[in-house]
Amino acid sequence: MIRTIREDKVVAIRRSSKVSVTLRTLADQYLISLERKQASAFTIKHERECINAILKRLPEDIAADSITTEYLEKHVFDDMRAQGLKPNTINGRIKTIRRVLSYAKEEGLVVTNAAYRLQKLIETSMGIHSFEEDQYMKILEQCKTTTFAGLRDKAIMALMLDNGIRLRELVDLDVDQVDLYGKFLKNVDGKTNTTDDLPLSEPMVRLLATYIKERGRYPTVSAALFVTLNGRRLNRSTIQHAIADYGKRAGITNVRVSAHTFRHTFARMWILNGGDPFTLRRIMRHRTMDMVNKYIRLWGHEVVERHETFSTFARHKLL
Repeated sequence: MIRTIREDKVVAIRRSSKVSVTLRTLADQYLISLERKQASAFTIKHERECINAILKRLPEDIAADSITTEYLEKHVFDDMRAQGLKPNTINGRIKTIRRVLSYAKEEGLVVTNAAYRLQKLIETSMGIHSFEEDQYMKILEQCKTTTFAGLRDKAIMALMLDNGIRLRELVDLDVDQVDLYGKFLKNVDGKTNTTDDLPLSEPMVRLLATYIKERGRYPTVSAALFVTLNGRRLNRSTIQHAIADYGKRAGITNVRVSAHTFRHTFARMWILNGGDPFTLRRIMRHRTMDMVNKYIRLWGHEVVERHETFSTFARHKLL
């Protein structure tokens, strides 16, 4: 069995034009470089997973400078396609091996980037979906707040609606990051190894206060904000399955019931309620305005329709 990268041990590369390094050793050094650049833990974990998926399809001692585009296509990516992996999964791994070999080229360890000419697959657009108001209200109504799990799950989904927090960020929250008096979450870890404070609405503060009080009645072995009945930090998979189950109970069938749909719903409601796009970008922590502009293009017509309905000039038919 071919070993995957060991996370606790990396091998340093000695620069020399005469030394041919294995792809595995090169990949280890690439991950070290990410740590030195202080890339986020999420980024390093993602890159490691993609690298391991590639390495397990190759001989362990294959030299980095012997790899060709055709070799990668035949032995790695044709196999992934044959296994029925999704295009976006395969494309993500292509991007990773390109970055690894780009790093190698910069370090003088390979002459060319063999992954540069790899053909990415055409991805089917999943679209950006959001809930209507009656839909997310029905979902929240499924939570039995007389139970700890029901109160916790309502707080989780309400928080996603309140400030668009990502699921990964939510599961990493600790109790001491909640400032109920200041009405914000402190130092939330983002995708780019940055931390930001996220605002909380007054109703959300009240719901979190109720949940935290209830949480304190149970023994916990974790500082996590959202925990199991055994006091351990909830994981993403558990929350994803719970959200999907609440969607089924609510009878929601025409839109995917997921954490990301709650995030998109926050963005949509912000735009429809007249919120400014620059503040939206800051709250959602997008690096550029590109995604926000996409939201506006997607839902901008609804703003026009609302204007037609509520405009004083139109309502009073002044002309």
